Amino acid sequence: MTSSKDIDIIFRNVCPTDLAYIYALEKASYPADEAASRSQLQYRQHHAAAFFRCAVVLDSKNTEGIENRITASHDADLINVEANRTSLNGMGEIIGFITASRCRSFDEESMKTHDPTGKLLAIHSVVVNEKYRKRGIGSKMMKNYLESLKKMELKRGIDKVVLISKKKNLMFYLDAGFVIKGKSNIVHGEENWYDCECEVNLKGVGKRTGMVGNVGKVARRGRFGNKYPYSVIDSFAVNSSGGSNSSSRSLPYSIESKMSGTDAGIPGDVAVVASGKGTGNPAAVVVIPDESNAFDPTSEDDIVWMRTVAREFNLSETAFIWESNQKDKVENSGSDTVESTFNIRYYTCNGTEVDLCGHATLAASLVVFQDLFSRGDRSPSVVFHTKQGVQLRAHPVNPNANIIMNSSIRIVMDLPSKQVVSLGDDSSAIMQMLKDSLFLNNSAEEIESIVKYIGIDDGGDDLLIELSSDGFTSIPLSNGINFGPMLNYLGYKRGVIVCCQNLEDLSERVDFYSRFFGPKVGIEEDPVTGSAHCVLATYFAEKLERDFVVGMQKSGRGGIVECTIADGHVRIAGSAVTTMSGTLYI
Repeated sequence: MTSSKDIDIIFRNVCPTDLAYIYALEKASYPADEAASRSQLQYRQHHAAAFFRCAVVLDSKNTEGIENRITASHDADLINVEANRTSLNGMGEIIGFITASRCRSFDEESMKTHDPTGKLLAIHSVVVNEKYRKRGIGSKMMKNYLESLKKMELKRGIDKVVLISKKKNLMFYLDAGFVIKGKSNIVHGEENWYDCECEVNLKGVGKRTGMVGNVGKVARRGRFGNKYPYSVIDSFAVNSSGGSNSSSRSLPYSIESKMSGTDAGIPGDVAVVASGKGTGNPAAVVVIPDESNAFDPTSEDDIVWMRTVAREFNLSETAFIWESNQKDKVENSGSDTVESTFNIRYYTCNGTEVDLCGHATLAASLVVFQDLFSRGDRSPSVVFHTKQGVQLRAHPVNPNANIIMNSSIRIVMDLPSKQVVSLGDDSSAIMQMLKDSLFLNNSAEEIESIVKYIGIDDGGDDLLIELSSDGFTSIPLSNGINFGPMLNYLGYKRGVIVCCQNLEDLSERVDFYSRFFGPKVGIEEDPVTGSAHCVLATYFAEKLERDFVVGMQKSGRGGIVECTIADGHVRIAGSAVTTMSGTLYI
């Protein structure tokens, strides 16, 4: 039998695009009453990505020139070679994985969720593809996993790695350095399990103290400490001068009629609405000043503070930005021009942190450009670094625009594109969810006739459901929707996108309509969702066979999002306008 020394293997973190195959391996390796569900694996990859690793057999014909190709007999660790993660995807077969999450206590209830402050790391699954077993790969994978933990810079330490094992596998874990503690109280399936643990004593790096020393964060805030400037921005706003659209596109008819007073959908002064204010999606942007150099977005104090501020604003999203020490040069500029670089975090109105928010990024971009313009700095673009390490680049459509406080400015952002995976054979539960939430008075047959496509993005965040035009227009207003079934359905993590192609009213000058429901993150219906267009743009660009598409989100406020597919990104353009600004005293 071939040993692990005879095949080329690398070890790396699991990516969202790996999850379909990871789920298949999980189902094939455990009985039905023990195997993790697709949503559980998605949750672990999303919330505990650093502790979700896999072994990949490299395809030799695709690996020429890769310096980091190794054999399983080596003790190398590729988790630190993040630059090569993308190039390695698709170059081999995932043959095993280990997934874990942090918890405070070793019991079934605590292990259900990931607690980033937990002192225990609980391993949930150790899997090797059946055809690769008995070759020593599992031992190599576990050794690599434990060694990779030692190389992590953890904010809070980990004392032990814990797991439960069946009796037949105890020798494997003993050889890996675990100690058997006795029969487990955890019930998982029908067989008896045994508690095992491995002491690692990984120390956290702690908080940065910066120039202000160890002064408590609460004492430094508010009226007795730092004062944080904030702005509220209407993103993807629509104005009668076509500010949201390119010069070749007129204002969509339905929005124009609202502004002219022929439709009561948007109340208020016509001049205010025509400026773009009162349309689109409002987001708050809080700027962390340079002197707040002890700010740590991973610390418990600062997380609680950001949640408190987001709840106080009570908008769909609040963005927190602070300047980054990392500077990026403008690509293809022919010069050494340095872009303004910021870190960014996003919290919803109920204090939930999300990985990406398009309209809050657009809002943050306007705040940065207004500040730069006021100081005579016309930087060509700004780069935001997200929690997940994604770089989001934005620049004004017109770099010579007069960026003043109350003007509507068009901004272009490069966001990561997301592919859509069809759920056609696994949609019965979703059809029931649609009936119970959106179409209470329709029969199952009627709902089936209006549903044209059901899919999910490749990260498992958002469901995408395309309806017929009649089906889309029959969706009730938010106050007529039952959000309970959406909240309880476990097959996605963030939101439900419902959309339809514009086949009838070509005067709208848009290609598709959408609505976004996010009760899981505390937003029943989002006015305009930029990040949802990372999915919508990919889907409709492929369907319509073109690179440029325009969407209208049909919420009560309404908004226009222009999307261009380019180089694996979705280039999203929209207007942003400041509606208020001030100083935060929390």
